[in-house]
Amino acid sequence: FVGEEPLVFYLLAFLSLNRPGKVRFTAGHGLKSANLTPLYKMLPDLGARLSFAMPGSRGLPASLECSGNLPGLYVVPADLPLEAVLSLLLAAFTWRAPLVLNLDNLPGSVAHQALSIMEPFFATFPDAAEVKVSEVHYNAWEGPGAETPPPFIQVAMDPVPSATFLSIPFFVGGEVTLVGRWPEIPESAACIGLLRKAGLKVEITPKGIKSSRGGNTGMEGGIVFPDLPAGLLPLFWALNARLADQSLRSARDSKQNAEGKPQTGLLLHNPPENADLRLAADFLSQLGLDLRPEEGGMRLAALPVDDNGTIAAKTHGWSSPGALWTIAFSLGAFFRPNLKLTNPDSATDLIPAYWAMYNSLPSPRTAVTPAKDASPRRRIMTGVVIDAPEPLDEDI
Repeated sequence: FVGEEPLVFYLLAFLSLNRPGKVRFTAGHGLKSANLTPLYKMLPDLGARLSFAMPGSRGLPASLECSGNLPGLYVVPADLPLEAVLSLLLAAFTWRAPLVLNLDNLPGSVAHQALSIMEPFFATFPDAAEVKVSEVHYNAWEGPGAETPPPFIQVAMDPVPSATFLSIPFFVGGEVTLVGRWPEIPESAACIGLLRKAGLKVEITPKGIKSSRGGNTGMEGGIVFPDLPAGLLPLFWALNARLADQSLRSARDSKQNAEGKPQTGLLLHNPPENADLRLAADFLSQLGLDLRPEEGGMRLAALPVDDNGTIAAKTHGWSSPGALWTIAFSLGAFFRPNLKLTNPDSATDLIPAYWAMYNSLPSPRTAVTPAKDASPRRRIMTGVVIDAPEPLDEDI
């Protein structure tokens, strides 16, 4: 399942060409109506073929059959879209045999843009590939019959969703370890900075990254991070919602609350400038919190309480605007149980095994359990017999 992203589909398709086999691709609505004719036409020259599941369709679902026999020289067709060109240039790093990709037939703007985007890859791995004007020369893997890519092309983690997993000790304690390569990009520094401001201890090792509870985080002022990448905003609000909830619970249990003094919640100083406050308010309201402006920042206060003196629960489910908001919303269930979500599949569009991991905490199961085969069709026999009359001569 490749969701709605053409780049994901093209990359997985080209990665599959390296060995004999068959892959079936399904997708969201956008790729179901896509026109994959350029890919369909080019694949036979790469030892593969694409079969569409729906008659007359040129979109997904489709099956890709690969022979694993790749040419030494391939001229990229002129009508191949940019996402496919990028995927081909990237996937060719993993092909075993030496290869030359010729980009002469591509429109100049597409070739230039593709090579510009890929330039950091070529600069980082000069022994694996070399650009010569409009050709890219890829070297063969060392060693016959290699079954795994060499270390220099291991894909690094995506830091933004990884930061969400690493934040779990902030909500429930414990320790989280992610195995893999932590990337050295600006977003990575922002992720670690946000987690450390939440009081978490973050350690990067050669094998991965680990987080656990560290020092205490002060309630006053919340977790402040003015220049936060947009992808981290859902986690930012989930972390501060947890702090606000702790503050409100402490106030309800204190003598001050018994004397009728107001529950102040959390005053968040300097929220991120790129934050959509309307979306944030909608998100926080599902967690029983009201977001309102106040002198010095934004106040996260309690929503009206019910007759029992507890925060009134929402009666309708929340429709998440995206996968990262869905994942952040699931973190809210650690301190606000019985949350309702109308589109949980938005998380699995990004991480197919997300709910399997989430529901199996504290020992997450990372594999999706395959669906059981449908039960064999049963034929029901009855004792009814139709006794049809003999047809009349004129009816014959």
